[in-house]
Amino acid sequence: MPAPAPRPLLVHVDVSDTLSSGWRAGIQRVVVQLVDHLRRVDGLEVVPVAWSRDLQGHRRLRPDELDDLLGPATAARRRPGAAPTPTGLRPVAATAVAQVRRALRFALRVAVLVLVVARVKDPVRDALRWLSLRTIHRDHRELAVGELPAGSVLLELDTVWNQTWVDRDRLYRQLRDRGVHVAVLVYDLLPLEHPEWFERSLVEVFDTTLTLQARHAELVMAISEATAASFVDWSRRRGLEPPEPVVIPLGADATSPRTARPVALPPGVLPGRYVLVVGTVEPRKNHAVLIDAFERLAERAPGVQLVVVGRAGWENDAVVRRLETHPLAGTRLHWFRDADDALLSRLYDEALVVAVPSATEGFGLPVIEAFLHGIPVVASDRGALPEAGGGLAEYVAPDDVAGWVDALARHVEDPRHNRARRDALRAYRPPTWSDAAHRVASVLRAEFAAPRGTPKTASGGGGTGEVFS
Repeated sequence: MPAPAPRPLLVHVDVSDTLSSGWRAGIQRVVVQLVDHLRRVDGLEVVPVAWSRDLQGHRRLRPDELDDLLGPATAARRRPGAAPTPTGLRPVAATAVAQVRRALRFALRVAVLVLVVARVKDPVRDALRWLSLRTIHRDHRELAVGELPAGSVLLELDTVWNQTWVDRDRLYRQLRDRGVHVAVLVYDLLPLEHPEWFERSLVEVFDTTLTLQARHAELVMAISEATAASFVDWSRRRGLEPPEPVVIPLGADATSPRTARPVALPPGVLPGRYVLVVGTVEPRKNHAVLIDAFERLAERAPGVQLVVVGRAGWENDAVVRRLETHPLAGTRLHWFRDADDALLSRLYDEALVVAVPSATEGFGLPVIEAFLHGIPVVASDRGALPEAGGGLAEYVAPDDVAGWVDALARHVEDPRHNRARRDALRAYRPPTWSDAAHRVASVLRAEFAAPRGTPKTASGGGGTGEVFS
């Protein structure tokens, strides 16, 4: 008789922040795409979960939440941080019910504590515990995953450092004691390397979370060789000894014309005449230098436009005001804060060139997204951007305004140069999200599903970490 097929590796993926924020850009895009494609990989049983404050543990997603998470992406489904209103309740009623529930939970838990201390008989204590549990939101109670089983994996892809209400040190220790594996994906270490770009509170919680992950995770993945090297250097300086990071390059098919519905360009945006920049308007994205370069370029080439896609971020009020009040705003400078996948796909398709001026990046998704659409890229020469763009992109120092003017002008003023760069992209096959998911799955199975001592196979290695095929 043939040997029975091995049981799938059970992987719980924390999607708490992506689910609650509603954003589908940056890390949130990565979370959605990896979860969606990991669910289709043989040998894995992938369960998206969210942290419930009521349960003080993970819960499965409701069907509507799963549909919302994996459905057609928009830049912002809800305001960041906004939670969905409970089904069938008006906002005011929902708030009142929530307040009553919190009060009941508090009172009943105090009662349970008093009775436990007084060593009241078990039946009474159990009855009160049951009543306390009944005050928890019905969805959370019914969807609770309970204790993750031994041998399963908690995979942290999301911005878990935002979950300041979770005692992650306690959580990781409990998981380890139960034989549950912890795997994490590191995007970058920018809050620690450049704290001036971020709010102090974010820097602190990021530092704490990454330190705990380095101490407790059995598997560390990084989205680029540059990020892996930064993580190794930081760990050594902190005296930590985490596992060697495994490099997982990201994918680029989320905005493919094959998957997005066709839409028209917004009014005023001229096909083939604009420079496109995609990314949250935050300090490290370096929009200020690009706007400076565009102003000089606009004097040389009256028909050129600048199209900015990305929501307003943090610590960047001056650039936001500049985009909103620029003399060319609405005519030659266009800013789309909430572009969905369909619009983003069309903007990529019709761009003359894509600019990625970031002071640094952990990877650089706009680079390979532009390549996917056959559009040339001028990028900063810092961080992981040369790793993402290879020999197909053109590079400029992030603070070299004159260099950006000259690099972009070659595309605006010399059609032959632009065409040559496009022709060079014809044979390019970008890594897809399916590729990235299969790499993650291979690493998870090799680390946690294969018998101890089984050698791990890797391809495309080199650098700090291993790149699994």
